[in-house]
Amino acid sequence: MKFFSSPLSSILKTDEYSKFGGKMNIQKKKIKEESFMNDVLERLERNYLEPPEDRRKVVFKCSACDEPIYEGDDVYELMGFMFCQSCVDDAHSYAELDY
Repeated sequence: MKFFSSPLSSILKTDEYSKFGGKMNIQKKKIKEESFMNDVLERLERNYLEPPEDRRKVVFKCSACDEPIYEGDDVYELMGFMFCQSCVDDAHSYAELDY
């Protein structure tokens, strides 16, 4: 008399399949893997949508736009007012003669 094994038991080690409850254990393992992947995907999506937190110290606030100026950023001081790089770039122009 010849015994046939199920396709799952031939894929997995026979001892592992029979010791831990066969199909039930495989389903639990699959659910855990799916849960883990969902957690990973959720974290990736959350981090993608939210910009990373800037951990540098705020030194000044821009007098024009009120944005923080962090330690190490370019800052421009004019008559006691502090300006960020972006505001200085926006105000930049070239001298031209009017005819």
